[in-house]
Amino acid sequence: MSFFKKYNLELNSFFILLTSIIYFLLAYNGCKNQNTELYTLSHEIGEVTYVNANAYMISSRGNKSKIFSFKTNISKQKFSVRRRNEDYADLVRKIKLGETIEFYFKAEENQIDIEVHQIEKGGKVILSQSEFKEKHSFYMWIALIAGIGTVIFATYYYILNSEKFKL
Repeated sequence: MSFFKKYNLELNSFFILLTSIIYFLLAYNGCKNQNTELYTLSHEIGEVTYVNANAYMISSRGNKSKIFSFKTNISKQKFSVRRRNEDYADLVRKIKLGETIEFYFKAEENQIDIEVHQIEKGGKVILSQSEFKEKHSFYMWIALIAGIGTVIFATYYYILNSEKFKL
């Protein structure tokens, strides 16, 4: 009898539990992003040199998300805002080429589009960090529920298929 046939139940349960670990790590990342304060972030004040409300970001899984992106005269880096509803009409009206904005972001190396936490123009908040936090809170709860669900499923699967628990 091969190793895989002998330990099939244990291996399947292990891989299901491994999936839950991935979900819990995603939930942790969402919690970490949700608890970020503005004073801990990098920020720039610059003149807007590029605006695109019809840009797309492609995830590692190949999914396309519509984003709002911009550049400033201070940095060659592209910055972006991503919303679940993909509606950026308010940002298009409020951010024009040549205007000076202040924005907060988490600086990371080798990142193509840096996601912006908050944008201000003329001392007024255009994009609040609370929107960023709410989005990550939503993702955190989905990942947490999925993680708990996979732990319950792995336990149920093991009990249902184990000879130890059969009468």
